[in-house]
Amino acid sequence: MLPRFLPHDWKGCFALLVIVFVLSSFLDNIAAALIGGAMAHTLFRAKVHIGYLAAIVAASNAGGSGSVVGDTTTTMMWIDGVDPLDVMEAYVGAGVALAICGIPAALQQQRYSPILRHEHEHIHVDLVRLGIVFFILIAAIVTNVVMNVSFRKSRIIFPLSAHP
Repeated sequence: MLPRFLPHDWKGCFALLVIVFVLSSFLDNIAAALIGGAMAHTLFRAKVHIGYLAAIVAASNAGGSGSVVGDTTTTMMWIDGVDPLDVMEAYVGAGVALAICGIPAALQQQRYSPILRHEHEHIHVDLVRLGIVFFILIAAIVTNVVMNVSFRKSRIIFPLSAHP
């Protein structure tokens, strides 16, 4: 269904990198890269440039830089009590890196194999399941941020920290 929403030029290729960047902020970097690779495989009819694959991996790594949820290392930071706002500044450099690396990769991919214009008619998205997944992810992120920012002293009651 992505061709319905993505522009049909290099901006669509770049938007896919931004999607991977955002996915990586709450998923493991490897999972976000695999999802991005699968999306690119479909969108470009299995003709993905090696430079664009590298950009997918770079976007995945950059997207996880300012988040304390997702993979093992950042989750350990959260458990240890690192304030989620302390790592948010990493998104500044990550955003610049995404633009500097992503735009040339998107232009290269568009020249190599343009983005698919017509989606398959038989694709069906179960909106109820999608809504449940989004609700769970948003609830987990909001709970983590609120507990670490607003209720730091009451965290002792909850199993959020290795030490009080």
